[in-house]
Amino acid sequence: MSTGFLNLIRMKRGSLPNTFVTLSLTERMGNMLPIAYGGCALALAVQAAYHTLPSTGHYLGPTATDRHIKLVVEDVRTTRTFATRRVVLSQLQDDGSERSSLAVTLDFMLSAPTSFLTFNLPMPTITPHADLPPFHEALDARVAAKTIHPKVVDQFKSLFGLMFRFLDIKIPEGELLGQNAWGIDTKVPTSQDHLALTEKRSRTWLRSNVDFSSVPPPSGSDEALPISATSASAALLAFGLDGALSFIPLSFSHKFLQDVGACSTLDFALRIHSDKLDASQWHLEEFKTITGDHGRSYSEGHLWSEDGKLVATMSQVDECCAATPLKKVESPCSSPAHNAMVSSLPKPAAPAKRPRSEAASAVPETVREITALAAKLPPSAPVNADLNPLADLVALFEALPTTLPTSTSIQAKETNRQAVHTALHALKAVFESLISHGRIHGVLKGKGTKEGDQAAKSVEAVKVWLRERWVSYVSKAAEVAGAHWDAGVRLSALNALMSLVRTEAAFLTSLHPTRASQWPSATFALVVKGLLLPTGNGELLEDTKQEWMKWWDRYDDVRYHFLKEAAALASSHASASSAPIPPHLAANLLTILESLNSFPTVASEIDEWWCSPPVASKAANSISGLNGKPSKKRKLNSTAPAVVDDGSTGVFDSSSDEDEDENASKPKLSAKDRKRLLPPLLTLQAHRRAFQDCWLGLLSLPLDEGEAKRVLVILHRQVLPHMTDPKRTMDWLVDSTNSGGTIGILALNGLFTLMTKHNLEYPDFFTKLYALLDRDVMHVRYRPRFFRLLEVFMGSSHLPSALVAAFIKRLARLSLSAPPAAIVTVIPFIYNLLKLHPGCMTMIHRPNVDDVDSDPFDADEKDPIKTGASDSSLWELATLRTHYLASVSGLAKIFAEVMSKQSYAMEDFLDHSYSTMFETEATRKIRNAPAMAPVPQRQPIGTSFFPPTDAPAHEDGPVDLVSQLWTF
Repeated sequence: MSTGFLNLIRMKRGSLPNTFVTLSLTERMGNMLPIAYGGCALALAVQAAYHTLPSTGHYLGPTATDRHIKLVVEDVRTTRTFATRRVVLSQLQDDGSERSSLAVTLDFMLSAPTSFLTFNLPMPTITPHADLPPFHEALDARVAAKTIHPKVVDQFKSLFGLMFRFLDIKIPEGELLGQNAWGIDTKVPTSQDHLALTEKRSRTWLRSNVDFSSVPPPSGSDEALPISATSASAALLAFGLDGALSFIPLSFSHKFLQDVGACSTLDFALRIHSDKLDASQWHLEEFKTITGDHGRSYSEGHLWSEDGKLVATMSQVDECCAATPLKKVESPCSSPAHNAMVSSLPKPAAPAKRPRSEAASAVPETVREITALAAKLPPSAPVNADLNPLADLVALFEALPTTLPTSTSIQAKETNRQAVHTALHALKAVFESLISHGRIHGVLKGKGTKEGDQAAKSVEAVKVWLRERWVSYVSKAAEVAGAHWDAGVRLSALNALMSLVRTEAAFLTSLHPTRASQWPSATFALVVKGLLLPTGNGELLEDTKQEWMKWWDRYDDVRYHFLKEAAALASSHASASSAPIPPHLAANLLTILESLNSFPTVASEIDEWWCSPPVASKAANSISGLNGKPSKKRKLNSTAPAVVDDGSTGVFDSSSDEDEDENASKPKLSAKDRKRLLPPLLTLQAHRRAFQDCWLGLLSLPLDEGEAKRVLVILHRQVLPHMTDPKRTMDWLVDSTNSGGTIGILALNGLFTLMTKHNLEYPDFFTKLYALLDRDVMHVRYRPRFFRLLEVFMGSSHLPSALVAAFIKRLARLSLSAPPAAIVTVIPFIYNLLKLHPGCMTMIHRPNVDDVDSDPFDADEKDPIKTGASDSSLWELATLRTHYLASVSGLAKIFAEVMSKQSYAMEDFLDHSYSTMFETEATRKIRNAPAMAPVPQRQPIGTSFFPPTDAPAHEDGPVDLVSQLWTF
């Protein structure tokens, strides 16, 4: 799940009451200058107001994108029914002053128990969002069909990419902002050109790409304030409604930013009409403009929920001034960035027609060649046209570089970007046409032509040749998606590949005699390889991972087949003895596996598909009730506890018991019937097996220390419960334990989970545990977690006394060189073990030894049973009674008193450090003043500080101590 918008609106409390500071920088949109998108500021204001408990506000100036924002919330009124807050956003300037950028007044009202009047502005009738493609895919299709200029799409993604990072957007065909790419394409005719400006409308489906039903806790900063689902939805609605509203009059009039001198919001009003806000659901947005004159315009936006309820409205008064080129002045609209933005847009009209050769020279030669070749191929040409240009086009695409040297000029970069983008989508359109007409894939057995027919052989030869070109194209497109230097091209390539996967799957399904769902495994394997083994530096880029989350964390078929292909890829490299293993394969695969937020726990949760949904037989449906209402997938980390002070995420807690199957009362299929009647995609066992194979493939690769820690932290809670046979991780966990150190400590939790939850027999467990008790364990960051786990391991009263005595003696010996924070953990821990195992009490009653050599305890023995600890004494604890720190020496004296206390609560001693102990000592109240030694009377030392050494001594006179000390 992407959390980009939540990170954008996270903030911490300032030094003054009702003052907040953002934790992330704002971003620009619809502007080439470093000025933040106004919706960012508005969303922050809404979030800050929620932290103190529709809105009207004024923009006081632009918000910079290179510095954090301070938000001051004024409590205007707080009554039993109403609450009003005034929020002022400001930023620190370079000269040390503060400049305000936004002032917002927000009104909150207590929800009424009943509604006196209920009415609603009807929602327009429009194409359902389920029947529409994402808008960025629709734009790419228009580029391939040559109905929109590629520069328009590139400029659109550059200006409005921020909106698409946080929102899923779909625009029905025929809507104004969809036809002119939010106003950028000023030359394209629209279906509403015959209407007056105030009668024009544009409607858009949108929703958050983040599931606000489970907002993750703050990460990366301990000061970050939590975000509720309601406040996040309100902030995102404010963010989305502000988009494009200021230049709606321009977009509806075939004009854009290059045609005006200024276009910005002066003031606005956002009114929310519903108490139930969920931006994760689809909403319909409608924009219209009302009036405009004297350099100002007034526009409105309406937002309906999918069930037709009007959720919110926004109105804006905007500045819209004509350009005045009478005098050149330095202003935001005449900056080089703004001029570059204007010059890159397609001009609405030229003063004079240029010669054809001059116009053609503006397009790079490579792009012209790609366009010419694509024009000779389907869909531009007939399906039965000569396909020889396809080889040239694919070869040209393969020859385009994905990485460029740092010294590459801006013009060369732009040429490469255009060429790769044009070739990518031109070939996508060609292969989509060829696939849909059956030119690449043949029919299944029983539908082919007769053997020996020369025509059939020719057709088959063409298919083989086309499949080779198809594989070359997909391989190169996957390389572009994983490693191209331009983020826009990378994401566009990934979307194109997933669209082709869906197209190919649909055609393969249509070929099957029973129309059973088919998956293009060979094509998808190349996509997976491009993600896990990108060229260049080999690292999976963050934006590519976030884009991949759209499919990976949502669709069951994509997740299932990715796990299978990734497992095969990892296993093939791990088993290859000669070829070196790619260094970033394990890191990239782990990064993607870590990002998985949900996984089905019952069969009814397998219900979302990117391609054709698999169909169960009627017999299977009647037995297992698979047609029941689908339930939401359970989060992988839904039971993860909160972070504690030692940095722990509960990784050393025992994994929670798996919840009972909610469908346990329904009749279930036997294993034999499940395999016979259900496709693998509909069986939970198949998903868990694919999940297990992928993780085992990852563990078969060499992992560095950092990667091993990342695996061990999530293994017991997010991995083992979803495996079909968790005990297959035993060998890797044992090897990790043998490595010792932090890795060995973390690996213990996985082994303990296997022993307690999955009946693993591991006789050497306590031997391995004993080996981890060394001096280092008293100093590592994971010491509190280690002792939490050690308390669980040693908590059984059935352990042999000799074994427990060895652990007690080893801990006592380590306490002699441990820091005070560790000693105060060891002492109560030993006390609890002695009370739990009375047979070890003899260790504190034996007389202390004279020296270490006479101690029968063998500290070098690895087997705890053979250490001889039972015959030794705990003289180390007696030594601690004279510790220099009073809190340690006082705690050690509990063994010299009557041990009447049953046990100590270890949680009270685990999280101490030097800082906490110093704070305790500094704040401790002293009841009785300590006795002080008498202060000696000051003695004179004569006329010289260093008198001569041969001066006569005076029996009863003053003694010169300094002179005596300096006499050798």
